Amino acid sequence: LQQWLPSYRLDFFDMLAARCDGGLCICAGESPTGDLPDVAKLKCAKVHVVRNYRPLTGAFELILQRGTLGWLRTFDPEVLVATPNPRMPSVMLARRWMRSRGRKTLGWGLGTMAVTSGIPMAVRQVVRRPLISGFDGMIAYSSRAAREYEALGFPRDHICIARNATAHRPVSEPQQRPIRSGAGVTVVSLGQLTPPKRIDLLISACATLAREGTAPIDLIIIGD
Repeated sequence: LQQWLPSYRLDFFDMLAARCDGGLCICAGESPTGDLPDVAKLKCAKVHVVRNYRPLTGAFELILQRGTLGWLRTFDPEVLVATPNPRMPSVMLARRWMRSRGRKTLGWGLGTMAVTSGIPMAVRQVVRRPLISGFDGMIAYSSRAAREYEALGFPRDHICIARNATAHRPVSEPQQRPIRSGAGVTVVSLGQLTPPKRIDLLISACATLAREGTAPIDLIIIGD
């Protein structure tokens, strides 16, 4: 159960679905731009699309996903993996539905993240604590995310760290591309523009390399 389905996760979900004897179905809404990835390329995983309604936006954004319970009744999952997002009431409803049938729900997320809105961290933690504590297990994207969930009172032995990778492990050495003296170097950053990405650090690093190196650096930042 996700807010939306990024296209770069399709390969991962297909790999995961191939290991699920009973199948894998993803319930997700449209992206913030209203688009959907090309799910036709999926060979194993199934996708159920719901509508994302945002009655509140900004610091108090609320995301309602209509049709979540209908999807649960139809697919009838043995295990549910959901994003621990306090802005999505559908997560709490789905978890309650699973618990009433004696089934497990796992969280899967980036941790508590830095403050990016006008809501004080103390208030955010009060809201997050009961949400996080209701999961049977937690899949964290990083060791830092695991520490943040543990700081909210979630038991450490119920947290699994699955580092956020989107590509297969390389099977060969990278192609050697020596830099010609005086030739420019182009660095591209592709990703969502959020504070945890530390784009400011990337800019600073490129500036340092440009001052100390023998070649100028072009930095291109692409993101929303």
